[in-house]
This record gives sequence, structure tokens and C-alpha cells, in this order.
Amino acid sequence: MATGSIDGLIRHLVPAESHYPDRAFTFAFLLASRLHVPPHEVLNRVFTLAFATSPPHFYQYKVEREIQTVSNLIHLLGEWTQLFPYDFRDERMMAHVRAITERSVQVDSDSVRSN
Repeated sequence: MATGSIDGLIRHLVPAESHYPDRAFTFAFLLASRLHVPPHEVLNRVFTLAFATSPPHFYQYKVEREIQTVSNLIHLLGEWTQLFPYDFRDERMMAHVRAITERSVQVDSDSVRSN
């Protein structure tokens, strides 16, 4: 990917079932995007877009999809913390990390209930 709107590039950063951004893109995007959008806003958009799809009709599929989404988000956060650890000194970033953590606990408890 060479160019794109900031929203399109953020959509490309959002991990999905069939797509996970490569590390080179993640690094380049996170480095360049901070010129236009603060890191906490990028993380907010990633989190929002990751869970923005319409829920499927089957509960079990929804739980499995959310487990995969949360797992991918945690993987992305791991890469982000390795690449730009100082981004996470900001309380606004940590609020998003807490929201992702709470969502992962909720998804985990939903998966335990469904089994």
C-alpha cells in the first residue's frame, strides 16, 4: 500500500479474521500517522472499527468472532508497545487499553458460558 486516506489506512491497521497488518505497515503507519492524528485517537478508531461490524445471527459464531478480534487486538497492542512504548504513557491511551482489557474479559466469560 502506497497511499490512502487516513481513515482507509486506519481500516487497514484494524486486524480482522482474514487480515492482519504486517509489521512493516504497522510501524510505518504508526510513525507517520502521528503527524495528523494523535496515537490515542488512532487506537480509539481501531478499537471502534474492530467491533463495528453487524452481529451475525448465530450467537456461537459471534462469540468465536469476538474471541478472534480480541486476540488480534491484543497482538496489535503488543506490537505497538514494542514499537512505540512512550505512546502508552498517555492516560488517554491507557483508557483505551483498559477498555480493550475489559472487552477481552467479557468475551472470555461469554465463551466460557457458551461452552
